[in-house]
Amino acid sequence: MDIILRDTWRTGSADLIEFNEDGTLPFSLISADVYLPEDFKTFITEVGTITCLAEDNFCLTHYQGSVEIVMLQYLMKMSSINILSGDLASSLYHGKPKMLPNYIPFGAGLCEYFLLNVDRLSPDFGKVFTSIHTQDPWGKGDNVKGLGWVADSFNEFMNNLQEEEALRMCDSFKAGISMDSDSFSDWYFTNVIRTKLPEFEQDLGERCCKTFTRNGFLYAVHFGIKRVDLQAKFVTLMWELAPNFFMTQEFSEILNASSLNQEQKIEAIYSLPKEVSEAAHANDEPDYWYPELVRNNILGIPYEG
Repeated sequence: MDIILRDTWRTGSADLIEFNEDGTLPFSLISADVYLPEDFKTFITEVGTITCLAEDNFCLTHYQGSVEIVMLQYLMKMSSINILSGDLASSLYHGKPKMLPNYIPFGAGLCEYFLLNVDRLSPDFGKVFTSIHTQDPWGKGDNVKGLGWVADSFNEFMNNLQEEEALRMCDSFKAGISMDSDSFSDWYFTNVIRTKLPEFEQDLGERCCKTFTRNGFLYAVHFGIKRVDLQAKFVTLMWELAPNFFMTQEFSEILNASSLNQEQKIEAIYSLPKEVSEAAHANDEPDYWYPELVRNNILGIPYEG
């Protein structure tokens, strides 16, 4: 798979690079000869550098326990890669490594480096990762986040760069992130109500829809639903059935079951018979959109009715 160069990328001249006879590249500042993955080797010798000038220069990075959207600002020239590799291997500030061995930086974002694994004996050889930009030694201070996996190859990484908003709609991003109630409300209104439930915006308006959704988020969290995509499914039932659907016995038993994780809870409530949903809808109590109007509400919010 070749890289498809985009009109919005500004390319720069390539360095004159002299490889060893065995195909390795000497990295003088880490005193090592490095095998570059073939796709990156081709790019760095034929294209050189890229500065991303448009909005389609974002990607997902998968850290342990989280998925984040990061922006690629530019790709480095080989001379810069050599210098930064030396600093990551032995910091100019404290002499300790800031990165694991066998990773070289090739690009930079706002707060992170983009790295390639160059260990030919590793199953990660040629894969793209990120790490945060910090002066702390690896595993210390602010440098404890580890590596974030981005792509299985350099070419795949470059060809999959996208606009930020497109990435926010990706299932892998929605499954990995967490939001506060305001962020969730904004996201849900834009991506669910306006596209799938537009009648509620027409009837209630944006402000009211976001208020209801914000409170729906609190109910989801109460039942241990922490993934954004699962929270969205929970809140959608509040919109489609009733804001108090979870008070119906069959829904309540599932959502309060300590033996079920969040994925199992959502799968189970979406698998209940149609009759259960109809019963929940028949017992619709709009006050549940405002938990402070419900006596002894499950969120523990003081009653203001």
